[in-house]
Amino acid sequence: MRHASRMLEKQLRRFEPFREMSSSELNTVARHAQVLQMPAQRWLVRPGRQLNGSYFLLRGKLSCYSLDRRVHCGARAAERAVYPGALGIKTRTAAQLLWVDTAPLSFLLGVHKEPIGLDIRLEAWERRFLAAPGLKNMQPASWQRFFAQFEEQLVWEGADVVRYGDEAAHFFVLKSGFANVHRSGRRLAGLAAGDFFGEDALVLGARRNATITMEQDGVVLRLPKDAFLDALGGEIVRVVVTPGKGRLLNVANYAETGVGAEQCALALGRLRESIPGLDRGATYYVTGGRVVERVLASFILEQRGIEAYCVDASSGDGTPVGPGA
Repeated sequence: MRHASRMLEKQLRRFEPFREMSSSELNTVARHAQVLQMPAQRWLVRPGRQLNGSYFLLRGKLSCYSLDRRVHCGARAAERAVYPGALGIKTRTAAQLLWVDTAPLSFLLGVHKEPIGLDIRLEAWERRFLAAPGLKNMQPASWQRFFAQFEEQLVWEGADVVRYGDEAAHFFVLKSGFANVHRSGRRLAGLAAGDFFGEDALVLGARRNATITMEQDGVVLRLPKDAFLDALGGEIVRVVVTPGKGRLLNVANYAETGVGAEQCALALGRLRESIPGLDRGATYYVTGGRVVERVLASFILEQRGIEAYCVDASSGDGTPVGPGA
């Protein structure tokens, strides 16, 4: 398996987009690449059709339509992707092509890095969303499923996306436009395309603690509560059975007596207030309280750039686990 990966890495080095990549980056690309064999006089893609990913010529000759050119192995034009770039491609001889699945690469290689010549087309809101520190643990297959579940909603200027006191049913991402977060006539924050909101109330089973109003026409993406909670506990937050090497943070230390939604919100509010005093270079293992509190606390810490794990050593019945911080 490792030998095959090294062979792919060597083949990738032949092409311009990959020559300046580090070994680790190239290894990542190789895991999403495959060598294809095609006989002569076969269409790789017919005019008017589309393919996923990028294709590079390893051996043989191709006719590339719409650009009115021919490409053969060893030519300067073959040092870059032959597709995308042509509306139609047909083999002139038996050919060997290297296919690269570019869909996950911008995320895997860093959302701000786009290898030249690859068909990576993340929109601006997707870049901002995926760049959020709290989402760094989500794997490409997971965020693709995540995006596929969103419902798109057009929202006009002056309309409220959520209102203070409403029951929570969705997680939201602002796809376009700007929004204002406010409560009791006081502006708390502004939101731009790619920002997300609504996670606290979903996790804690609480009501909305602020109103969010559109400052201009825009589009909001909604994710149903169950889908968001599945992703949060399964992909976004890292869960361990026992704490590792690091510091313990007991959520119960921040809570008032009781486990109701209001007490939970107060507990997490106190955690946020305490974040400036935490060691950003340390790894925190979140214990105590209920599972939902630990999950959300871990997410809050990750959002602030602090490495955190949720310790789930209980049955989830509310029994505190682990020693205090």
